[in-house]
Amino acid sequence: MSPSSTNDSGYALDARAEDGNSVRAGAQNVPIGGSIIESTLPEGKQYKDAWFNTATEIKIARALDDFRVEYNELTSPACSEQSRWDCETICRLGLKAKILTHVRCNMNDARIAVETGVDGLDIVIETSPQLMQY
Repeated sequence: MSPSSTNDSGYALDARAEDGNSVRAGAQNVPIGGSIIESTLPEGKQYKDAWFNTATEIKIARALDDFRVEYNELTSPACSEQSRWDCETICRLGLKAKILTHVRCNMNDARIAVETGVDGLDIVIETSPQLMQY
């Protein structure tokens, strides 16, 4: 597919499939009963040498908001002080998207996340002894 238009952040909002048909993206084109939950910020960090500074995270979050993502997932603010700062910063941007974050099934992690101003929590329940401990 090739981009046919971009938003203010320079990301493609629609594309042309190889057969020439337009493929529109954004929440307005999600089937009734569906939602877009975007996880670029936490999942993108899981690759070798991947790292987003705060400015990059803000740029990505704004681009996703322009894309009309309904839910934007962030890295758990319990992971580090930087993750907590990034989460607080993005929550203060006034985006249309609801901000979610992953937290372990742990009251302290949940408290830290709620204090950042997120709209919701994605709770991860550890199943291995190693993950339950850490």
